[in-house]
Amino acid sequence: MRSLVSRITVASALVCGAGVFACTADIHGNTISIPNATVNMSSTADTSDVTPNEQLPIHCDVQNVMLAPPDAGPPPAGTDSGVGPSTDAGADVAADSGANAVADSGATQNPPTTVDDTVYLEIHLDDEDTPALLVTAEVNFTVTIPADTKAGDHKLICRVHKHDGTATTTVAELKITVKVAT
Repeated sequence: MRSLVSRITVASALVCGAGVFACTADIHGNTISIPNATVNMSSTADTSDVTPNEQLPIHCDVQNVMLAPPDAGPPPAGTDSGVGPSTDAGADVAADSGANAVADSGATQNPPTTVDDTVYLEIHLDDEDTPALLVTAEVNFTVTIPADTKAGDHKLICRVHKHDGTATTTVAELKITVKVAT
């Protein structure tokens, strides 16, 4: 009988423990979708001959979302997003994460369908687990390639983020080849 009680106790602990572990599941890395949102990334520079410390001019064509600086937050509910193209909201605002980035203002973008589509951009090198090179609400900016970047093929990743910090499924990549002088 004591053996049966022990088995029930162990089984109960395992079931309850499984519930606790399920509640503490890691939710980081989840993304949300913004319908019809797109981003494309390009550069006027020669992306096949990039050097460490080079300032790379980037243009992001962002559609169906409204860019706003991450520290500004989204516009109040009920804000009219306007009709037709709009000028990006983050004039002269860019958060530089040590990459000496520069942002330009005044580029046009398509307006969002709702104020819930207010976002900002994060630019990373190679993977999104590294600190962002730039966090911005601009569509024209400059990213400095880190000094310790090794020679070879790399990619800049531009992901759209909601103002609560949640990454979206809207992402663009730009392949670059870094060459180091010998």
